[in-house]
Amino acid sequence: MRETIAFNNSANHWVSRYSYTASCIGWIKDHMVTAPVSTSSQEVLWKHDQSATTNNSFYGCDSVSSGVALSFNANPSSNKIFKSFSVESPNISKIDGFNTFYTNSVTSQGGFNIGSKIIINRLNQKGGILYGGVDGGSVITNSQVLPLGVVESVVPYEDISSLGGAANNHQAGTGYYKISGPPSRWAGSISIVCKSEDIAAVKLRPANPDANVGKIGESGFLCYFYKGGYFVRGGNFEVGDELCIVYTTNQRSQARGQFADVSVLFGSGNFEVHALNVDFEPTSLDHNS
Repeated sequence: MRETIAFNNSANHWVSRYSYTASCIGWIKDHMVTAPVSTSSQEVLWKHDQSATTNNSFYGCDSVSSGVALSFNANPSSNKIFKSFSVESPNISKIDGFNTFYTNSVTSQGGFNIGSKIIINRLNQKGGILYGGVDGGSVITNSQVLPLGVVESVVPYEDISSLGGAANNHQAGTGYYKISGPPSRWAGSISIVCKSEDIAAVKLRPANPDANVGKIGESGFLCYFYKGGYFVRGGNFEVGDELCIVYTTNQRSQARGQFADVSVLFGSGNFEVHALNVDFEPTSLDHNS
């Protein structure tokens, strides 16, 4: 799509892009005037901000949304917790838009990227201020993966109590995997149990991984304890398989990273924006001192 790129002579850098293509641009007193490359009407000059009912309509075409993208990278070597993103505007009721907020988004050779996934959020008014979504990192890191143990045998539910298992629910007639490993590995949240060689597949698609997995901590997938480990139902494992537990419920905590990128669409109406703000604080793992 063709567009116009604006350059600021005093600041000596490119400042913006516009969704119209002009053959020439000039000023008549206080009015910016452009001429389209081609037109089917008799109007060869377009007076910006006055020739249409909205400032986001050019040359008689349908209005388009205004948007801005920027980075928040103060103290880029400092680990931060990003808490909120807000928009300062005297007429927030006229802004109907969306934003994306993502941390540590980098591109490099080989496609390596430690950033969070991009999620679109609607801008919401709260207490007279317009806020955008600040999503936690959705990438599962190694800190969310722990070794669970080795499958010793497949045990019917009826034999769990005789083997020292403590159960607060039951699933009669079902086989459970007896896993040797410290019971403290399971923290009580919804977790995925998988083979160690399937960790990469689970981290990539935790909701629907391309691997045989079991889930514990939710209805239908139960976990029972004995002194030396677990009895887990779910998955398709064999005796001798080395299993790991992957936590997926705590990945949407507050956004963390060294820097953040924000893209905002403000809608196609007329509005005024004074500032975009991000509130953050350093983490206890800060290495910037």
